[in-house]
Amino acid sequence: MSSKTIRITVVGDGDTGKTCMLIVYKDKKFDDRYVPTVFDVYSMTIPINNEEYKIILSDTAGQEEFDKLRRLAYRDVDAFILTYAVNERVSFENVYLKWAPELKRFAPKAKLILAGNISFSLLSY
Repeated sequence: MSSKTIRITVVGDGDTGKTCMLIVYKDKKFDDRYVPTVFDVYSMTIPINNEEYKIILSDTAGQEEFDKLRRLAYRDVDAFILTYAVNERVSFENVYLKWAPELKRFAPKAKLILAGNISFSLLSY
């Protein structure tokens, strides 16, 4: 079997579930603690239609002070997962005010997946 690489970068406002989503996918376990991420990379190999694919997932910070660092993860990306918190309207508004224009500018050929997550830090128990 041949091996192909797919690069996916996860972006969105801070506290929109980017890291949690990747950890659940990678480790198959859920952790609701909020740990802000500056930058992290996860790599795994998965079979798709009898071919091995190396998946490289880049987890980025949503805060503005990390704009330049985050954009380094846009190079050679095949797809973006753009997250927002369904219980935080501003994060959804930033999908079209900030994120979509930024991704189109820096990686116009990359595919885009929109993911609505929930922000547990905004919930009142």
